[in-house]
Amino acid sequence: MSIRLPQQEYERRLELREVELSRYDRWDRWLGNARLVVFALALGMVWPTLWSQVWSVAWLVAAAVVLVCLVVAHVPLAKTLRRLRLGAAFYRQRLARMSGDLRDGSDDGAHFESSEHLYAKDLDLFGRDSLYALLCTSRSLPGRETLAAWLLLPAEPEEIGRRHEAVAELSGRLDLQEDMASLAADLSPQIRAEALDTWAGTPPRLSGFTVPLVAALLGAVNLASVGLWLFGPLSGRAVLPALAVSGLLSLACRSRTSAALAVVGVPAGELRVFSKILSRFERETVESSRLVDLQRRTVSAGVRPSERLLELARLIEWNDSRGNLFFQPIASLLLLGTQLGFAVERWRARNGSAIGDWLRTIGEFEALSALATFGYENPDYVFPEIVSGPPCFEGDSLVHPLLPRGTRVPNSVSLGG
Repeated sequence: MSIRLPQQEYERRLELREVELSRYDRWDRWLGNARLVVFALALGMVWPTLWSQVWSVAWLVAAAVVLVCLVVAHVPLAKTLRRLRLGAAFYRQRLARMSGDLRDGSDDGAHFESSEHLYAKDLDLFGRDSLYALLCTSRSLPGRETLAAWLLLPAEPEEIGRRHEAVAELSGRLDLQEDMASLAADLSPQIRAEALDTWAGTPPRLSGFTVPLVAALLGAVNLASVGLWLFGPLSGRAVLPALAVSGLLSLACRSRTSAALAVVGVPAGELRVFSKILSRFERETVESSRLVDLQRRTVSAGVRPSERLLELARLIEWNDSRGNLFFQPIASLLLLGTQLGFAVERWRARNGSAIGDWLRTIGEFEALSALATFGYENPDYVFPEIVSGPPCFEGDSLVHPLLPRGTRVPNSVSLGG
């Protein structure tokens, strides 16, 4: 079986994604047109069905059911189209990178540059058309920080060997690289693991189970009593006591609840992306010691961190929904703010100490993936061999990776030994 060169494999996969895109685009247009037709038919049925009573109401119901089915069917189709578009964009970017075009809007690492560093400026580690810009495929801030730290700081020979082993294992896993790039496409590189460590270490503002239990019971009573007042025999006076007690409880916990919810400071959408990235990494089969350790680091008490991050994301989404004008009255009746404040604090007590490590795990995996991608695209490049003994440096046919292949001149160097 012939082995495809990286560029050929990228081109083949790009062509496959574009063919699939074309096919699903046709389905998307067909569903869009079908929804418009059915909606127009349903709209035209309203008068003869409800007022003139020429047609049975069943026809209007049937049209509504068909319209709902078309809308529901479009959801997975839209997700597939998004995945294919992001996949195609990933291979276009890799092909552009292989041609030497680094100006695709990716991070160039200029903010990591330090004029006091021993070799960063001489080796063009950061900035426009730099080594970091050539290597970096990370979307998260922890991933970018990890890659920058590896370029700037030394490591023990054993650690270097473990990184080499992990990079070699990840090299060529294009399905994994494409999935990760697609999942992280909307990730904002601004969330710092250290900020979440600080949040995790903040003294608890709310604790115990009595208040949230009372709040849940009061919320159920409020909702039921208001419903019976609006649609049943209950008088308005009978509703007031429960509402008054609820108001007092909410006011008593308000400052601590607001502080507990405000301190999270991470958008729910970002947490969902991190959850999906971790979930994809958790499913990947790995053998190298470094990657196995990373996977083990993420699992605690048999529960995957992707699931726990998803729990926190849902709590934040519920809190965000309290700002909806239509939902605010219901949220107030349920004492949702009080219940969410305690729920977030319970989540923090169980998982807060690990959340920073989860993000650092993503960061290290992204940094290893960046090096693996570079290694796959340059199969003639080799890892340095780290040996014990007196200081020495021996290089055979060394070239700077930023210089064009067609014009650079290799040089051999031997120092010490």
